[in-house]
Amino acid sequence: MNRDDKVTNPVGSPLHDYGGNVSAATLSVWAGEHESLVQGATQVPVVYSAAYGYPDVDTWLDVALGRKPGHIYSRNTNPTVQVFEEKVRLLEGAEAATSFATGMAAIVVADNTFATPMNQKPLALGADLVVHSATKFLGGHADALGGVVCGNARLVQQIYHFREITGATLDPMAAYLIIRGMKTLHLRVRQQNESALRIARWLNTHPAVATVFYPGLETHVHHEVASRQMSGYGGVLSFMLRGGCEAVKRVLPRLRFAHRAANLGAVETIVGPPATTSHVECTPEEREAMGIPEGLIRYSVGIEDPNDLINDLSQALEAA
Repeated sequence: MNRDDKVTNPVGSPLHDYGGNVSAATLSVWAGEHESLVQGATQVPVVYSAAYGYPDVDTWLDVALGRKPGHIYSRNTNPTVQVFEEKVRLLEGAEAATSFATGMAAIVVADNTFATPMNQKPLALGADLVVHSATKFLGGHADALGGVVCGNARLVQQIYHFREITGATLDPMAAYLIIRGMKTLHLRVRQQNESALRIARWLNTHPAVATVFYPGLETHVHHEVASRQMSGYGGVLSFMLRGGCEAVKRVLPRLRFAHRAANLGAVETIVGPPATTSHVECTPEEREAMGIPEGLIRYSVGIEDPNDLINDLSQALEAA
Protein backbone atom coordinates (compact mmCIF):
# COMPACT_ATOMS: atom_id res chain seq x y z
CA MET A 1 0.00 0.00 0.00
CA ASN A 2 1.05 3.58 -0.59
CA ARG A 3 1.62 5.03 2.87
CA ASP A 4 3.00 8.40 1.78
CA ASP A 5 0.53 10.94 3.17
CA LYS A 6 2.48 13.96 1.99
CA VAL A 7 0.51 16.51 -0.01
CA THR A 8 2.35 18.15 -2.90
CA ASN A 9 1.89 21.92 -3.13
CA PRO A 10 2.96 23.27 -6.53
CA VAL A 11 2.63 26.98 -7.24
CA GLY A 12 -1.00 27.77 -7.94
CA SER A 13 -2.31 24.74 -6.03
CA PRO A 14 -4.70 25.08 -3.06
CA LEU A 15 -1.87 24.11 -0.69
CA HIS A 16 0.88 26.34 -2.00
CA ASP A 17 0.52 28.84 0.85
CA TYR A 18 1.71 26.14 3.27
CA GLY A 19 4.96 25.72 1.34
CA GLY A 20 6.65 22.56 0.10
CA ASN A 21 5.17 19.15 0.86
CA VAL A 22 3.00 19.16 3.95
CA SER A 23 1.66 15.96 5.50
CA ALA A 24 -2.06 15.39 5.96
CA ALA A 25 -1.39 15.01 9.69
CA THR A 26 -0.08 18.58 9.89
CA LEU A 27 -2.84 19.96 7.67
CA SER A 28 -5.54 18.39 9.83
CA VAL A 29 -4.27 20.59 12.67
CA TRP A 30 -3.35 23.84 10.87
CA ALA A 31 -5.18 24.03 7.54
CA GLY A 32 -7.62 26.90 7.20
CA GLU A 33 -6.91 28.42 10.59
CA HIS A 34 -4.26 31.05 9.85
CA GLU A 35 -6.82 33.64 8.80
CA SER A 36 -9.22 32.86 11.66
CA LEU A 37 -7.24 34.12 14.63
CA VAL A 38 -8.83 37.08 16.41
CA GLN A 39 -6.74 39.27 18.73
CA GLY A 40 -4.19 36.50 19.18
CA ALA A 41 -6.66 33.68 19.89
CA THR A 42 -5.05 30.32 19.18
CA GLN A 43 -8.36 28.55 18.61
CA VAL A 44 -11.04 29.23 16.02
CA PRO A 45 -13.73 31.49 17.51
CA VAL A 46 -17.38 30.46 17.30
CA VAL A 47 -19.14 33.33 15.50
CA TYR A 48 -22.86 33.43 16.29
CA SER A 49 -24.22 36.28 14.21
CA ALA A 50 -27.12 36.04 11.80
CA ALA A 51 -25.92 39.00 9.72
CA TYR A 52 -22.83 41.16 9.17
CA GLY A 53 -22.77 44.93 8.76
CA TYR A 54 -21.00 47.05 6.12
CA PRO A 55 -20.13 50.77 6.03
CA ASP A 56 -21.71 51.52 2.67
CA VAL A 57 -23.88 50.12 -0.11
CA ASP A 58 -21.04 49.62 -2.59
CA THR A 59 -19.05 47.45 -0.18
CA TRP A 60 -22.17 45.47 0.67
CA LEU A 61 -22.86 44.83 -3.03
CA ASP A 62 -19.24 43.82 -3.71
CA VAL A 63 -19.36 41.21 -0.95
CA ALA A 64 -22.88 40.03 -1.82
CA LEU A 65 -21.91 39.53 -5.47
CA GLY A 66 -18.63 37.82 -4.62
CA ARG A 67 -16.39 40.59 -5.92
CA LYS A 68 -14.79 40.99 -2.50
CA PRO A 69 -14.31 38.54 0.41
CA GLY A 70 -16.57 38.88 3.40
CA HIS A 71 -19.82 37.76 4.99
CA ILE A 72 -23.36 39.05 4.51
CA TYR A 73 -25.66 36.53 6.19
CA SER A 74 -24.87 33.28 8.02
CA ARG A 75 -27.21 31.26 5.84
CA ASN A 76 -24.73 32.04 3.09
CA THR A 77 -21.33 32.06 4.84
CA ASN A 78 -20.06 32.15 8.41
CA PRO A 79 -16.45 32.72 9.59
CA THR A 80 -16.32 29.59 11.77
CA VAL A 81 -17.93 27.43 9.13
CA GLN A 82 -15.57 28.81 6.53
CA VAL A 83 -12.55 27.56 8.50
CA PHE A 84 -14.02 24.05 8.53
CA GLU A 85 -14.68 24.18 4.78
CA GLU A 86 -11.14 25.37 4.12
CA LYS A 87 -9.64 22.62 6.27
CA VAL A 88 -11.47 19.89 4.37
CA ARG A 89 -10.74 21.56 1.02
CA LEU A 90 -7.01 21.55 1.70
CA LEU A 91 -6.97 17.99 3.02
CA GLU A 92 -8.78 16.76 -0.10
CA GLY A 93 -6.66 18.96 -2.41
CA ALA A 94 -9.82 20.53 -3.84
CA GLU A 95 -10.45 23.84 -5.59
CA ALA A 96 -13.47 24.64 -3.44
CA ALA A 97 -15.69 23.29 -0.66
CA THR A 98 -19.09 24.06 0.82
CA SER A 99 -20.75 22.63 3.91
CA PHE A 100 -24.20 21.44 4.94
CA ALA A 101 -26.23 21.01 8.09
CA THR A 102 -25.89 17.21 7.93
CA GLY A 103 -24.01 14.60 5.97
CA MET A 104 -27.10 13.35 4.15
CA ALA A 105 -27.86 16.92 3.01
CA ALA A 106 -24.59 16.79 1.08
CA ILE A 107 -24.81 13.32 -0.50
CA VAL A 108 -24.55 14.92 -4.93
CA VAL A 109 -21.01 12.19 -5.66
CA ALA A 110 -17.87 10.09 -4.36
CA ASP A 111 -18.47 9.49 -0.65
CA ASN A 112 -15.20 9.57 1.32
CA THR A 113 -16.83 9.46 4.77
CA PHE A 114 -15.53 6.01 5.72
CA ALA A 115 -12.04 6.36 4.27
CA THR A 116 -11.41 10.03 5.25
CA PRO A 117 -8.68 12.10 3.53
CA MET A 118 -6.14 10.24 5.68
CA ASN A 119 -6.75 7.00 3.76
CA GLN A 120 -7.94 8.05 0.31
CA LYS A 121 -8.08 11.06 -2.03
CA PRO A 122 -10.97 10.55 -4.52
CA LEU A 123 -10.23 13.80 -6.37
CA ALA A 124 -6.70 12.60 -7.14
CA LEU A 125 -8.25 9.38 -8.48
CA GLY A 126 -10.39 11.28 -10.98
CA ALA A 127 -13.60 12.15 -9.11
CA ASP A 128 -15.09 15.61 -9.71
CA LEU A 129 -16.69 15.93 -6.28
CA VAL A 130 -16.17 14.27 -2.91
CA VAL A 131 -18.55 14.31 0.05
CA HIS A 132 -18.18 13.68 3.77
CA SER A 133 -20.67 13.17 6.51
CA ALA A 134 -18.59 15.24 8.93
CA THR A 135 -20.75 13.79 11.71
CA LYS A 136 -18.66 10.64 11.42
CA PHE A 137 -14.85 10.38 11.31
CA LEU A 138 -14.04 14.05 10.60
CA GLY A 139 -15.66 15.20 13.84
CA GLY A 140 -14.94 11.88 15.51
CA HIS A 141 -16.69 12.54 18.83
CA ALA A 142 -20.37 11.92 17.94
CA ASP A 143 -21.41 15.35 19.22
CA ALA A 144 -22.04 17.40 16.06
CA LEU A 145 -23.91 17.02 12.78
CA GLY A 146 -22.43 18.31 9.53
CA GLY A 147 -21.65 17.61 5.90
CA VAL A 148 -19.27 18.97 3.28
CA VAL A 149 -18.78 18.76 -0.48
CA CYS A 150 -15.51 19.71 -2.17
CA GLY A 151 -13.96 19.47 -5.61
CA ASN A 152 -14.25 21.33 -8.90
CA ALA A 153 -14.86 25.03 -8.18
CA ARG A 154 -17.58 25.45 -10.81
CA LEU A 155 -19.56 22.49 -9.55
CA VAL A 156 -19.11 23.44 -5.89
CA GLN A 157 -20.35 26.96 -6.67
CA GLN A 158 -23.56 25.50 -8.11
CA ILE A 159 -24.01 23.34 -5.02
CA TYR A 160 -23.30 26.31 -2.76
CA HIS A 161 -26.05 28.36 -4.42
CA PHE A 162 -28.48 25.46 -4.00
CA ARG A 163 -27.60 25.19 -0.30
CA GLU A 164 -27.78 28.97 0.02
CA ILE A 165 -31.39 28.93 -1.19
CA THR A 166 -32.56 25.80 0.67
CA GLY A 167 -30.95 26.92 3.92
CA ALA A 168 -29.31 23.63 4.96
CA THR A 169 -26.53 25.68 6.56
CA LEU A 170 -23.97 24.27 8.96
CA ASP A 171 -24.29 25.65 12.49
CA PRO A 172 -21.17 27.56 13.68
CA MET A 173 -20.96 25.60 16.94
CA ALA A 174 -21.13 22.33 15.02
CA ALA A 175 -18.40 23.64 12.72
CA TYR A 176 -16.24 24.49 15.72
CA LEU A 177 -16.70 21.03 17.25
CA ILE A 178 -15.81 19.35 13.97
CA ILE A 179 -12.75 21.60 13.52
CA ARG A 180 -11.61 20.63 17.01
CA GLY A 181 -12.16 16.96 16.26
CA MET A 182 -10.21 17.16 13.02
CA LYS A 183 -7.05 18.17 14.85
CA THR A 184 -6.70 14.54 15.97
CA LEU A 185 -8.05 12.99 12.76
CA HIS A 186 -4.71 11.53 11.70
CA LEU A 187 -4.10 9.96 15.13
CA ARG A 188 -7.60 8.52 15.39
CA VAL A 189 -7.66 7.10 11.88
CA ARG A 190 -4.21 5.55 12.27
CA GLN A 191 -5.34 3.75 15.43
CA GLN A 192 -8.67 2.73 13.90
CA ASN A 193 -6.96 1.38 10.78
CA GLU A 194 -4.62 -0.79 12.83
CA SER A 195 -7.28 -1.99 15.27
CA ALA A 196 -9.90 -2.74 12.60
CA LEU A 197 -7.49 -4.89 10.59
CA ARG A 198 -6.44 -6.82 13.68
CA ILE A 199 -10.06 -7.36 14.78
CA ALA A 200 -11.13 -8.38 11.26
CA ARG A 201 -8.40 -11.01 11.13
CA TRP A 202 -9.40 -12.31 14.56
CA LEU A 203 -13.09 -12.48 13.66
CA ASN A 204 -12.20 -14.31 10.46
CA THR A 205 -11.04 -17.28 12.56
CA HIS A 206 -13.97 -17.38 15.01
CA PRO A 207 -16.31 -20.39 14.65
CA ALA A 208 -19.46 -18.32 15.28
CA VAL A 209 -18.64 -15.94 12.41
CA ALA A 210 -19.59 -16.99 8.89
CA THR A 211 -18.04 -14.09 6.95
CA VAL A 212 -16.05 -10.93 7.68
CA PHE A 213 -16.27 -7.96 5.33
CA TYR A 214 -13.24 -5.66 5.48
CA PRO A 215 -11.13 -4.47 2.52
CA GLY A 216 -7.93 -5.04 4.48
CA LEU A 217 -8.49 -8.81 4.39
CA GLU A 218 -6.85 -10.58 1.46
CA THR A 219 -10.11 -12.52 1.00
CA HIS A 220 -12.15 -9.37 0.38
CA VAL A 221 -13.37 -9.04 -3.21
CA HIS A 222 -11.98 -5.50 -3.50
CA HIS A 223 -8.77 -5.98 -1.50
CA GLU A 224 -6.51 -5.41 -4.52
CA VAL A 225 -8.25 -2.16 -5.47
CA ALA A 226 -8.22 -0.91 -1.88
CA SER A 227 -4.53 -1.71 -1.52
CA ARG A 228 -3.75 0.18 -4.71
CA GLN A 229 -5.65 3.39 -4.00
CA MET A 230 -5.79 3.67 -0.20
CA SER A 231 -3.13 4.25 2.45
CA GLY A 232 -5.29 2.58 5.12
CA TYR A 233 -8.38 0.38 5.11
CA GLY A 234 -10.53 2.36 7.53
CA GLY A 235 -12.14 1.75 10.89
CA VAL A 236 -15.42 0.08 9.88
CA LEU A 237 -15.94 -3.62 9.30
CA SER A 238 -18.92 -5.94 9.30
CA PHE A 239 -19.37 -9.61 10.01
CA MET A 240 -22.13 -12.17 9.61
CA LEU A 241 -23.06 -14.55 12.40
CA ARG A 242 -23.88 -18.16 11.57
CA GLY A 243 -26.89 -18.00 13.87
CA GLY A 244 -28.56 -15.23 11.91
CA CYS A 245 -30.79 -12.54 13.41
CA GLU A 246 -31.42 -14.44 16.66
CA ALA A 247 -27.68 -14.70 17.26
CA VAL A 248 -27.36 -10.95 16.72
CA LYS A 249 -30.00 -10.35 19.41
CA ARG A 250 -28.04 -12.52 21.85
CA VAL A 251 -24.58 -11.11 21.10
CA LEU A 252 -25.12 -7.34 20.99
CA PRO A 253 -26.39 -6.87 24.58
CA ARG A 254 -23.28 -8.64 25.91
CA LEU A 255 -20.83 -6.14 24.40
CA ARG A 256 -19.38 -3.90 27.13
CA PHE A 257 -17.14 -1.65 25.05
CA ALA A 258 -19.46 -0.68 22.21
CA HIS A 259 -22.39 1.69 21.93
CA ARG A 260 -25.42 0.08 20.29
CA ALA A 261 -26.34 3.06 18.13
CA ALA A 262 -27.04 4.24 14.58
CA ASN A 263 -23.74 6.03 14.03
CA LEU A 264 -20.09 5.34 13.19
CA GLY A 265 -16.66 6.93 13.12
CA ALA A 266 -16.43 7.98 16.78
CA VAL A 267 -13.67 7.57 19.34
CA GLU A 268 -15.88 4.97 21.02
CA THR A 269 -16.65 1.69 19.26
CA ILE A 270 -20.19 1.63 17.83
CA VAL A 271 -22.05 -1.50 16.84
CA GLY A 272 -25.38 -2.26 15.23
CA PRO A 273 -27.14 -4.45 12.67
CA PRO A 274 -28.07 -2.72 9.39
CA ALA A 275 -31.52 -4.25 9.86
CA THR A 276 -32.20 -1.77 12.67
CA THR A 277 -29.91 1.13 11.66
CA SER A 278 -28.92 2.06 8.11
CA HIS A 279 -31.48 -0.20 6.38
CA VAL A 280 -34.26 -0.30 8.97
CA GLU A 281 -36.84 0.97 6.47
CA CYS A 282 -36.22 -1.96 4.11
CA THR A 283 -37.99 -5.30 4.35
CA PRO A 284 -35.94 -8.46 5.00
CA GLU A 285 -36.48 -9.40 1.36
CA GLU A 286 -35.19 -6.03 0.15
CA ARG A 287 -32.14 -6.30 2.39
CA GLU A 288 -31.45 -9.80 1.10
CA ALA A 289 -31.65 -8.55 -2.48
CA MET A 290 -29.05 -5.91 -1.63
CA GLY A 291 -26.74 -8.52 -0.12
CA ILE A 292 -27.45 -7.54 3.51
CA PRO A 293 -28.21 -10.68 5.55
CA GLU A 294 -30.23 -10.45 8.76
CA GLY A 295 -27.28 -11.81 10.72
CA LEU A 296 -24.95 -8.95 9.68
CA ILE A 297 -23.36 -6.70 12.32
CA ARG A 298 -21.63 -3.39 11.51
CA TYR A 299 -18.72 -2.70 13.84
CA SER A 300 -17.17 0.79 13.84
CA VAL A 301 -13.87 0.49 15.70
CA GLY A 302 -13.00 3.25 18.16
CA ILE A 303 -9.65 4.16 19.67
CA GLU A 304 -9.84 1.72 22.59
CA ASP A 305 -7.11 -0.85 23.15
CA PRO A 306 -7.69 -3.55 20.50
CA ASN A 307 -6.93 -6.29 23.04
CA ASP A 308 -9.89 -5.12 25.13
CA LEU A 309 -12.15 -4.99 22.07
CA ILE A 310 -11.17 -8.50 21.02
CA ASN A 311 -11.72 -9.84 24.54
CA ASP A 312 -15.09 -8.11 24.61
CA LEU A 313 -16.10 -9.64 21.28
CA SER A 314 -14.86 -13.03 22.44
CA GLN A 315 -17.08 -13.12 25.53
CA ALA A 316 -20.07 -11.73 23.60
CA LEU A 317 -19.77 -14.29 20.81
CA GLU A 318 -20.06 -17.09 23.34
CA ALA A 319 -23.80 -16.40 23.19
CA ALA A 320 -23.97 -16.75 19.41
